[in-house]
Amino acid sequence: MSDAQAQAEELEVIEAIYPNYFNLMEVNKVSLRFDDKIRLDVVLPPDYPSQSPPKYTLSCPQLLIGQRNRLSALLDESYLENIGSPILYAWIMVITEFLQELEQDPAAESSFDTSPDSLDDTSFSSIPDEVAVERPSTTDRPRILTGEIFSDRKSTFQAHIARVNSREEVQRVLSVLKSNNKIARATHNIYAYRVRAEKDGQNFQMDDCFDDGEHGASPKMMQILQTMKANGLIVVVSRWYGGIHLGPDRFRIINNLTREIVTQNPDCWFAD
Repeated sequence: MSDAQAQAEELEVIEAIYPNYFNLMEVNKVSLRFDDKIRLDVVLPPDYPSQSPPKYTLSCPQLLIGQRNRLSALLDESYLENIGSPILYAWIMVITEFLQELEQDPAAESSFDTSPDSLDDTSFSSIPDEVAVERPSTTDRPRILTGEIFSDRKSTFQAHIARVNSREEVQRVLSVLKSNNKIARATHNIYAYRVRAEKDGQNFQMDDCFDDGEHGASPKMMQILQTMKANGLIVVVSRWYGGIHLGPDRFRIINNLTREIVTQNPDCWFAD
């Protein structure tokens, strides 16, 4: 089925199931309205759902800033769990469940961190010297590139990428990274790698990932690498936990850092 056919079928199904929510504004643009509380305007790119995500605008003036950020994170997380598949039905479920949660517990807003300190504590910065991975001086050691630090509510994240051609090289990269004291002390060093190897004249693919205690994070990283058709690489995301639970936001951050470091370093991988 082509993307155009998939889009037409998805819109037809959504209109049939949720006529009160659905408003087709253009061929590839739909508005989903949930009473007067939330409106989700969605634009479907030509290569959605197979390649690109839909672009959405979330309008919810009655929600607090923390609630709006939380809902955006839930929508992003839902898409990442369904990459390559139609997403509108899942997004409707996310929003309706979110609204039901607020109705059942009007005090639920207290579970969202809306303080100015929390909202201002999300920023990019340059890499401190003590965190940057030392560049190897010998040719037999892997070349590892390290991305910028991302901080959110006292947790710190940093991505690393290297080109690899075997599981032995994967272990070498991990060993070099952990030779840095700060990376070794990270709460989690989550990674995913893809290696194409040859044995007895046969090519085979080796894909693997490891959560390192951040349950469910590495399969999402692997899904991003596979969707981007990036091969012959390892991506590691280090997290230093700051004492505040981030919920699903942590997956969004890890996924974004994975996608960014792969995009920014095309010389560290080859396309399938």
